[in-house]
Amino acid sequence: MQTITDPQFDAYFPLLASKIEKLDEEIDYGKLKNMEKRRKAQTKYFPQFYPEIEKVIPKWAWLNKQQDGRICFHILRMLYCAVNDENYLKLTPTLQNIIKWAVILHDIAKRGVPTFPIEKKDPAHPYTSAIVALDILTALPGLKEVLEKEKVAKLQSRVKAAVVDEVADLSQLGEILGVAKDALASSGFCFVVFKLVLMHQSLPTLKHFKQPMQLNEQEIRKYYDTEFMKLMEIVMVNDSINYQLSKPEYKEQLKAEFKELFAGFYTCLLYTSPSPRDRTRSRMPSSACKKKKKKK
Repeated sequence: MQTITDPQFDAYFPLLASKIEKLDEEIDYGKLKNMEKRRKAQTKYFPQFYPEIEKVIPKWAWLNKQQDGRICFHILRMLYCAVNDENYLKLTPTLQNIIKWAVILHDIAKRGVPTFPIEKKDPAHPYTSAIVALDILTALPGLKEVLEKEKVAKLQSRVKAAVVDEVADLSQLGEILGVAKDALASSGFCFVVFKLVLMHQSLPTLKHFKQPMQLNEQEIRKYYDTEFMKLMEIVMVNDSINYQLSKPEYKEQLKAEFKELFAGFYTCLLYTSPSPRDRTRSRMPSSACKKKKKKK
């Protein structure tokens, strides 16, 4: 069997990777209480990263034209928050790499931002973004040689069919993940990134954030395990708090509320779950679960 090396985010986006961690040193959100001033600061700073992003993610140029480029700003702010997240810092390098790819792709096909009316929020964007994410990931060297185009196309068609009246139908999630398990069998990395993008609005969330897609407790136990829940927590929390960088106290309040919310999800996973045969697991890359041996 051919050995697959996961595409390294930092290698594809070297400038972004070298600077995003210290975004707060370039844009002092705490002092930019005015939305227009924040927009101007981001418009001046973020585009330096766009050329290298567009080489790997051509869809980024289209995304930059949506809502005056605000979705691109959101993704890069979220990346900054994620790579500074205490839970992210506890992950193995393999899982950190997965998180960074999931973040930059999670809204890649989104047409609207939360501050716009409900009809412009694009509630199906997790599914449509997952379709585009597959185009991007399967074009990368290493993955395009081992993933079968026909199976990936079948998966994309299955995801597209689950978008009904511009809303993603979660009742079809099990069938989608079954197709994904087969189509992406050669790459645990690709499967987990795809699943994070596809499901990043699938959990019940805080009362502040309304979303049409929500799994019930039984479904959560079916489609999540503890390892995948830890990754989704990083994605979901930072997808929200990045909007509050100019309000540090409120940001910390949200983090506390999310911590309590996810404590409930982890408790939910402790209850009897479907057998491993019936469960659609995350199939983490083997290297992601390796722990260093303690020195005696």
